[in-house]
This record gives sequence, C-alpha cells and structure tokens, in this order.
Amino acid sequence: MTVNADAVRRIGEGARQLIEQGNLEDAAAYLQAAARAAWLNQPGGFALPELDTLAGQIAERALPPWAAGSRTSRHGRPRVLHVITEVYASGGHTRLAARWIARDRKRDHTVVLTRQHAAHPSFKADLDRSDAAILSVGNKAVPILERARGLRAMAATFDCVVAHIHPDDAGAVIALQPGPSRPPTLFMNHADVAPWMGAQAFDVLVGFRRSARIIEELRGIAHERCVRVPLACDPPAATPPSRAAARQRLGIPADAEIILTVGHYGKFAPLTEHSLADAVMPTLEARPAATVIAVGPTADQPPWNHVIPRAGHRLIAAGVQTDLTDYYAAADVLLESYPIGGGTVVMEAALAGLPVVSYRPAPLARELFWQEPIGDPDPRLHAGDPAELLAHISLLLDDPAERTRRADTMRDLTLDLHAGRGWTEQLESAYARAIELTGGPEPEAPSVPVLSDDDDLFPMLWRYNHRSGGSSPPQVVNASARALELAASSPAIRARFPDLQVDASSPLPEPFSGVIAAPPLDESAITEQLRAMRELRSIAVVAQVALGLPRDELERAIALVEPILAEEDARAGFELDVDVVPYDGAGPPVSPDWLAIATEDDGRAWWDDAPVHRLTRTPAHV
Repeated sequence: MTVNADAVRRIGEGARQLIEQGNLEDAAAYLQAAARAAWLNQPGGFALPELDTLAGQIAERALPPWAAGSRTSRHGRPRVLHVITEVYASGGHTRLAARWIARDRKRDHTVVLTRQHAAHPSFKADLDRSDAAILSVGNKAVPILERARGLRAMAATFDCVVAHIHPDDAGAVIALQPGPSRPPTLFMNHADVAPWMGAQAFDVLVGFRRSARIIEELRGIAHERCVRVPLACDPPAATPPSRAAARQRLGIPADAEIILTVGHYGKFAPLTEHSLADAVMPTLEARPAATVIAVGPTADQPPWNHVIPRAGHRLIAAGVQTDLTDYYAAADVLLESYPIGGGTVVMEAALAGLPVVSYRPAPLARELFWQEPIGDPDPRLHAGDPAELLAHISLLLDDPAERTRRADTMRDLTLDLHAGRGWTEQLESAYARAIELTGGPEPEAPSVPVLSDDDDLFPMLWRYNHRSGGSSPPQVVNASARALELAASSPAIRARFPDLQVDASSPLPEPFSGVIAAPPLDESAITEQLRAMRELRSIAVVAQVALGLPRDELERAIALVEPILAEEDARAGFELDVDVVPYDGAGPPVSPDWLAIATEDDGRAWWDDAPVHRLTRTPAHV
C-alpha cells in the first residue's frame, strides 16, 4: 500500500510541475495516469483529494467558463446528458446506464462517450429503443483537454448531467469542475469499492449500497451530497419456462436439490480465509440429493478447483452462460456470490421466484462488497459460517411453504424497489437534491482519516485489487511512477514514453539504448551525474550507462571517477556498470537512440540533436 500511495504522489507531483510550466495537456495526461495507478493499485484509501485539486487547477487554466446554454428540449421536457467513458457488450455500468435511461421516461436523454468513438451495437440498440441519442467527444487519440472542452460546451446545453465515468477519466473530471451556470450534476458511484477522483466534480453522489462507510467516512463525501438509488432492473417480460422443461434441457434430475450461484469468477476469489466453495461442502455432505451449480467460474479456477475433486459431480462449475433463464427456472435456491455480492443476479433470481441465501462470514467483506437491497425487511437468509449456511438451505429445501413465502417476499420487494415505483421515487429524489445543491458553495476537499498499513481493511482491499486483475507488482508501480516524475521536468524522457502517461501501472516500454554524460572533472558534478544515470538505469529508462571523459586528461579523470563510483555503489547497494568513452573536443558523440545528461548551465551542446535530460537539482533522495 505504501509503495502504491507513493507512486500516486509521485505522478501527481509531476502533474503539479507541468501545471506550473504551463504544459496543461501533459498535466492532464499525468492526472489520468495518477488516477489509473490508484484505481488499479490500491494506495490505502478511497479518496484522492490531491488529484481533485489538480483537476480544478487544470480546468481553471485550460477551459473557458461555463456558458449559460439553452436547456429545453423540443418537447418541453428536461434534457439529461449521461457522460460515459466507454461502454461494452456486457458489464454493470453499461447496463445500469441503459436501464436508467429506459426507466426515466419524464426526460429526454443523450449519451456522450469520452474515450470511445462509437458504442457497442447492443448498447446503441438499447438507446434506440429509448429514443436516446449517442454522441462522442473522441477516443484516446484525441487530446484530453480537447475532449474536455467539447464535453463542457455540450454539457452546458443540458438541464442535468449524470456521470457514469471510469475512475481515471481525467477529461470528464476536468470538464465537470464546478462553476457558475454548470447544470446540476450527479455522479453514479458504480465503482464504489475502487479509488476514484472527481469528488468535487458533482453536486450529488448516487450510490446503491446501504452502508455509508466507504462513501462518507473513507471517501469523505458530505452526507447531504449522498443519495441512494437502488440498482434498476426490468420486470420479467415473459412466462418463465417450467421447472421440468428447464431441468430436462440442462440434464438435471427431476428430484435433485439445486443450489445455484452466479457471478464472474472473480466474485468468488477469497479475500479472507473463507471461500464460498469450501462453505458449501458441509451442505453437500449432509444432503445427498443436493447439487451446487456455479455459473461463471470454470472447474480449473480457484477456489473451485480445490473443492470440486472432493465434491465430485455434485459441484458443477458451468462457466459463463449468456442466458440464465433455464438455470433460474431449474434451481431451488439462489446462493449469493461471495465475497463480492450478487447485485443484478440477486434481482433477476428474485424475479424468477427464487429465495436467496447469503454467506457473509467476514463483517468487513459484508460492509464493503455486499450489494444489499435498499429497504426493509430484507427477506434473504444470512449465514455467518458453513453450519449456519447448511441450516438456512435445509430450511428452504425441507419446507416448500417457507421457500415460497420468502421467494414471494423477495420478488415483491425487488419489483417495488428495483423495477417499480420505489426506484422511480428514489431517482426523483436524487434529481431534486442535485437541483437543490447546484450553484451553492463548491464542495470542500474531502477530509478522510489517516489509515495505517496494519488496518484490517487494507489486506482485504489489496486482495480485491489483485483479484480484479489490473494490479501490477510494486517494483513496476514504483519504477513507472518515478520515471513519470522525472519526465515531468524532462521533455526528452516524456517524449520517449507517451504511453506511460496513459497507464502508469504498466512496465516501461522500450528504454533508451543508453545514457551518457560528460561532466566537468570535479567531484560534485561527477557525483550528481552518476547518481542521475544510476537512477535512470535502475528504473529501466535506459539500458546502458556511459561516462564521457576527455582523452587528454583520461588518467586523471579515471582516478577521480573510480573512488566516487565505488562509494556510490556501496551507498546504493548495487554496482553500476559504466562504460568509459574517451572524447576529443567539446564532448563525446551521442547515438540517436541514446539519452544525454547535462546540467542546465552546460552550454557546450556536445550532444548535437540527440535527446538531452537537463539536471535542475541534485537528486539527493536517490
């Protein structure tokens, strides 16, 4: 966590330097890189107030003020602009936005993509059915600030803005910074268990969890700016298949007790010592007719691969299935995924008439990752250990009347809160709160507690981050962040690694073939430039290191360099392999693929047209 936090700080510091230099486009790229590093490599918290401050500074310098636009549709209805970074064929935030638009029939809706030229055809088809338009301000090839200016100009003409953006969408966060005439702005917190920037770029935060700990305590969002809107779903459109027909198509015996669990395989990867795969074993052992079907994971993926050999044919990992209709119809009970909650799956199962059991042995996992209904009573049965899980499942399997009662209660609650009047009322409250708060004082930077690495929360956050598949090893995070920090004051290094500004958590691409310096023959200059070259080599910005020494003073130069190099090797803890390049005249020749190092006051220009990294200070911390 400490390495990750330091990496985010380093990249943010680079953005600050670029803002001071007036290089705002590169500063925006650094801001995005810092946010992406935090998103994929948990830095020990959820709030990124330093990045929010930088976004405000860039917006103030690079974007025109908000213009008061015409905000009435041709139908006289309010117009809502949904700002989305990218949409996909499937995925929670894509479906969430489509359902929001489809269900909110009082307003006219438009979608604008900030990092994608065209939407996936399935999403476009959803919008066509809702008579909603879809636009774009450009893909990743379009400069961030150009997209931000286009987004601000567009947003100024709408009555309301809803942001469904990725945690690293710097362009959108810059564009939506507050100011006079900005329309009411809502932020959909679809990535609520990840760090994201933008806490000052909205009036109201829309969440779907009952727990407020992440939002208010750990993210520092004021209570009055937080509203909760349930996840939206659609009522069942057709008569479901019969249980017998569904079981026949799936090859399930008519008398089997089917416990269904559904989710992306990553939802089941343990964050604590508990796993759902292990927890179902006592149930299978106690109930010979029971079978657990896990849709999403495959048999070779953990934790299922460790348990299936013990369970045999009664624990089936069915892999990804595009149509769950038969699975819902064939099942007796839905067992919610753990440690990441079921979300949409729970609603779909409830509407299909299934009772729901949740396994929640770890209070922190429950608080952070459980997508519970916003309402009472909660008709799910909640198990704190495998024995209680067995008891709950047995109750439902052995008592059909109780199973039906709980399924009906869950279905009625879901229809009201997620597919009916309850959802609409909550959404209207969210719009009203945003209108109430817009134009008021700008939100203050979040005040969040300082948490230590030994906090119980951190191991779980780290495992969740690692489970998501986007995290990088600490050494990669540190090297990439330090390279960006150096590049902020070095156009030569920045030009070499443009992709690093997009994804600071990636390994450095194609380093310079080497770096060469030709310092004056005094101890401080040699020490300074050797330290700079050592760092560039250690973080893989360069592949080789060479020191140019004047041929006519070669013997004295080597005698001066050798003890300095030995002392620096001992201080750094590793030997730096340095080639000596004797030169005549002003300095050594430099190959086109090499980087030269020189101090700002070195006027010799011995490197000719080669890239040069100018030293402005002694890197004493290296």
